[in-house]
Amino acid sequence: MFKPCPNCGFLVALIAGREASQRCPRCGSAMQVECVAPPAADVPVQDAERRAAGHDADANAMQPPTPMPAAAAHAPLPRGAGAQAQATPATRASAAQPDAATDTTDAQVAEPTPSFVAGRPRAAPPRGRRWPWALALPLLALLLALQLLLSQRVELAQDARWRPLLIATCGALGCDVPAWREPRAYVMLARNVRPHPGRPGVLHVTASLRNGARWPQPLPVLVLSLSDIDGRVLAARAVSPPDYGSRSDALVEPGDSVDVAFDVREPSPRVVSFDFQLR
Repeated sequence: MFKPCPNCGFLVALIAGREASQRCPRCGSAMQVECVAPPAADVPVQDAERRAAGHDADANAMQPPTPMPAAAAHAPLPRGAGAQAQATPATRASAAQPDAATDTTDAQVAEPTPSFVAGRPRAAPPRGRRWPWALALPLLALLLALQLLLSQRVELAQDARWRPLLIATCGALGCDVPAWREPRAYVMLARNVRPHPGRPGVLHVTASLRNGARWPQPLPVLVLSLSDIDGRVLAARAVSPPDYGSRSDALVEPGDSVDVAFDVREPSPRVVSFDFQLR
């Protein structure tokens, strides 16, 4: 129950049913607890408490507060008396709230922030000069293309589309370009097969060739076939440049002509025709 102090008028919460004298927490004056009659059986306990609280509030509003003496205002409070009087459920709840908030704040501060939540600041990339890279990349690409060209120059030298570039590159770098080989570009201007005048059973073969290719090339391999009257091949022979008196590495310039001659043994008296193939 709440009752105003008769000395200072401070509203004091008194414990009902307690025989010991209770004091005002402000001035320390002793206060008597009056016995309160129990509520009627037909009135609920909560209504009785509300009515009692309203009656006490009205009484406190009607009675003016009594001025507290100066000596009593500065008098020290006894230990435990004020704390016990003010330790009501509402006071305890309000006092516990700051402690709970403080504990929560301490827990939040103490907990470390996970590494995946707090992102690390990214360092700014160093700003350097980019023109060396811009110059080096085309040079590296050009060097790679040059290496591929030189490593496959044997195959590319036989391609009419790549041969001019390969000749210009090797002319600047001092490398060798393989000879151009196009046997079908040779044109046979004249050919003849007749018996050797001083050697019986031997045939003397002569031919004239002209290089019709765009570049110099070595002499081809001549394949001579001898046939009978029915067109059956009686004998065939492949004659290389050393066999008809020329070097294998000798090159014939475009448009130049070369005369070749060689002897072969007559395979049969029935030979009546011959044929040449260039390889």
